[in-house]
Amino acid sequence: MTAAEKILGKALVGSGLDTKGWSGIQAGLRDRAFFSSQVEDARILHAARQMCAEVAEGKRSASEFRRDMRTLLAKMGHPEGDGSLKDLYSDKRLDVLRETNVKQARGYAQWLEGTKEGALMAFPAQELVRVEARIKTRDWKGRWSDKGGKFYQGRMIALKNDPIWERISRFGSAWPPFDFNSGMGVEDVSLEEAIELGVMGEDDPTPTMEAAGFNDGLEVELPEDGLAEMDKMLREAFGDQVDIVGNKAHWNAGLIRDMFDGKGEQNARLGKCLIDRDLLVEAGGETLADRMAGTGLTITRQWMDTHGAKHRTPSGDAGTNLPLSEGDYELIPSMWRMPDGVSVHSKHEITLSLDTLDGGTLRLGVNLAMGFPTSFRKERTAKAPSSAKTANDGRRTFAVMRNSQPQGGGKGKEEA
Repeated sequence: MTAAEKILGKALVGSGLDTKGWSGIQAGLRDRAFFSSQVEDARILHAARQMCAEVAEGKRSASEFRRDMRTLLAKMGHPEGDGSLKDLYSDKRLDVLRETNVKQARGYAQWLEGTKEGALMAFPAQELVRVEARIKTRDWKGRWSDKGGKFYQGRMIALKNDPIWERISRFGSAWPPFDFNSGMGVEDVSLEEAIELGVMGEDDPTPTMEAAGFNDGLEVELPEDGLAEMDKMLREAFGDQVDIVGNKAHWNAGLIRDMFDGKGEQNARLGKCLIDRDLLVEAGGETLADRMAGTGLTITRQWMDTHGAKHRTPSGDAGTNLPLSEGDYELIPSMWRMPDGVSVHSKHEITLSLDTLDGGTLRLGVNLAMGFPTSFRKERTAKAPSSAKTANDGRRTFAVMRNSQPQGGGKGKEEA
């Protein structure tokens, strides 16, 4: 698979957590996924993922990526910031987003080729080397040593199946980049050189490796302090989108996508309703808001194959309906947590709406008594998407890789 296909396969994590909730989720889940917390919007993530894939394919330049991302942010009513890494309009922040995702996908594709049986026989090891210059560099030799790496004539070399590669990575992956804005990469080390340097012995067997999935790194160790509270919060916010075993949480990246394709789980519980209470009160009063507070939503494959499937192709009077794409289905969790609008049809029936970036409006019907969707369609709208007049006005912000400045001193091209 190509680097672009890897990017398109990366998870969109539409979240009901606020910034404080996300602060407890470290490394894998925050850094590896395209995620959207309670004050963020999955539509921006969806568009950014597509654009990153086009950059990887050479169909979009870095300057075009920055220009088009700023255009989308402006359409969504997101204000410009101070030009720092926290400002989504800034070159630094957009470059971090683009470079990290594109390089991760390309690094994975190269890693996958290098772990095939023939490649491992000829080149069983690899060396951590600088592939791009930086004004100020991180102490990679210190990180290598601290994580248990060995030096061979001063060089950072290890077998390709050595866990050191995942240990030095901020993202928990065995392929570069190993940190934000990193200028470090890997070079193959031949069998002859590996034996000569003592990385392996002449009689040692060829290293064996199991191919890892690109989203396998979406597993994170939860902090022991407050583990029970974090476990409860994640289960309520994400439902079946996250598996928690012991003190580890794993994101089910393909949950909705697999159901769309007619495979995977039969049911997907999206967690309890976290829609802004003011929006619910405006739509149906205090009674609706109280009732929704304890309501969950379950998507079934049967529903996708029946109610949802009939809207995957254009239909409706005068062509008012648009075809539903896989990406539209991936936005269902975001609709359940942060819709643009809510309308009430009966005591048990509501409709959630979400404007998309292609001039359409998604509408999801929900039966509150059963906790199941009743309909899902995409209507053609004349107006461009904008910040709807809801309780989120003036407070909605967007983020695409992280909801804060990358930790570890990342400062654009200055550090790697």
